[in-house]
Amino acid sequence: MRIGSVVWIGAVAMAAAGLVPQVAQAQATRWTGTFTWDATAKGGQLVITTTPDGWATVSLTPAGTRQALMAEGAAAPARGQPAGLRGTYTLGDDGRLVVDLPAFREPGCNCVLLGTLEGTVTGQTASGNVAVRNSQTGQWQFASWSASSGRGR
Repeated sequence: MRIGSVVWIGAVAMAAAGLVPQVAQAQATRWTGTFTWDATAKGGQLVITTTPDGWATVSLTPAGTRQALMAEGAAAPARGQPAGLRGTYTLGDDGRLVVDLPAFREPGCNCVLLGTLEGTVTGQTASGNVAVRNSQTGQWQFASWSASSGRGR
């Protein structure tokens, strides 16, 4: 209950501050592709699922595993919901996509990371970068990603 109220209060505060997610073309979309961490060249499967109300789930599933990275302290998703990192997103008229990622534990470094996924959507393809900061060391880590969708912009 407390987590839900924090999210709700956060959404109200965002709306009051004029920070409601802006979605140029409100539609549910699913992009599938891959990601690769720049420093280690390790990566895996990427799935980005967006909703018309400004939420996105980013599923980063490291190669060799079957479990998508989850937000720190998050419970398993409800049946039928995508597993992964849920955050607000914006998609501008120019195709610029930005997803604010919640804090998550990355097993490669066993550290908590927090940051954003950014990219550009062109037709049925999208690509960009993930920039996350290690909460323990303050160091930034970067990944590149590319994906495709059955829908165009």
